[in-house]
Amino acid sequence: MLFRSELVGRLLQAGRAACRAVFPSHVRSLSSLLPLVVALAYAWTLSDSRTGMIFTIGAGLMVLVMALAPFHVPENRPMLSGVTGACAIAMTGVLMATDHDFNSTVLFTGGVIITVSAVISVLGSDDLAEVLAATLKGTTGMALLAQSYGHGIAMGATVFLAFTGFLATWLLSSVVARLGPVDWSRLGGIARQAPRIHAGFLLLMGALIGMPPWISFMLIDGAMESASSFSPWMCLVLAGFWAVVAFRLGRLTMECCWGPPRGPVADGPMPDLLEREWIPVLAVTLLLGATGLAQSLGVGHHMPEHEAIHHAESGFTIPHSNSQGMESAE
Repeated sequence: MLFRSELVGRLLQAGRAACRAVFPSHVRSLSSLLPLVVALAYAWTLSDSRTGMIFTIGAGLMVLVMALAPFHVPENRPMLSGVTGACAIAMTGVLMATDHDFNSTVLFTGGVIITVSAVISVLGSDDLAEVLAATLKGTTGMALLAQSYGHGIAMGATVFLAFTGFLATWLLSSVVARLGPVDWSRLGGIARQAPRIHAGFLLLMGALIGMPPWISFMLIDGAMESASSFSPWMCLVLAGFWAVVAFRLGRLTMECCWGPPRGPVADGPMPDLLEREWIPVLAVTLLLGATGLAQSLGVGHHMPEHEAIHHAESGFTIPHSNSQGMESAE
């Protein structure tokens, strides 16, 4: 048994070393632009009057992000991933309203590629800031997969990605403001000295890994339905990918918060969040929870008429909850 566990540990270390070698840090940072690439590819397949405007906006966003985004600052990467993901989901949501053929292949393929990129990023880094950014990128991939199946989640997913990116950067920047530049892979013991920061990281982790009532739970559920409509094995593979992302995020968050005091935390007391700094954390958390509840109660797994017809013609298996939409479409 000991030999097996040691063998598994060495295999994991070799896999992570390969991820670092093949996809270095700057490549993993630039992969945050993948959602915008998918949105532009989706716009390219359409010929609607809105497509040119969306295509131009998406191209302009990519140029702006590449010109201004501070890739070298780890604390800003979650905001970068959240904003690019939110823009991509919003653009594809607008385009889906006029896509009467519902070309889901681009969204499905793009969602899988982005999710795989997130897995590679979390395996290749011990930096909590980078893993948070990769998890947001993976959530964007899950949202695109859910969209490809016809779930009306564009508005809720856009709000979720934008505000979780803001919350992650707010918490990371708060730690840096108190301790100075830190190595996030060598930081621990925050929970004992800064319980509010610790609570903020726990809330953020719960939202990102897909716990209800946050809308990320619906995004993962919709992504699994999309994958199972393609193949049951694809659903299992996707679930395994997301389990890796959730495990890495949970482990690094726990080490940073509950591990033994390390890094600057061990050198002296760490001030906690002030009242005015804690209020935005609570406000964003309540907003995200309300968005998830509103999405589940108001929209749920809604499939528009033209999307239901497309799935029927493509041979997709539509769950029982969408059977009424098919009857109305007929």
